[in-house]
Amino acid sequence: MSRLLATLLIVSALATAVTSAQMTRGRRGAAGPAATTAPADWVRTVDGWERRDMLVVGQRSAPPRLHPGLVAGFLAAASVLALAAFSSPRDR
Repeated sequence: MSRLLATLLIVSALATAVTSAQMTRGRRGAAGPAATTAPADWVRTVDGWERRDMLVVGQRSAPPRLHPGLVAGFLAAASVLALAAFSSPRDR
């Protein structure tokens, strides 16, 4: 039982760390330092190189907002179910 609780705590801590790191990265933006430089006249697209003023920029959709605690809760529940389903009979 103590091994189950230790595993549950480790999985929950890892899930919290991963989701908070993703939330922090999302606030900074995925563009990185290249976004601070001046825009170029030509942009590489899936169709090849095109002039920036010829591109039609659509409205960006917002990423889904999930609270890290919700994701950690789902991960914790899934790990407990997996541990319960695959535990050996002598552990019970």
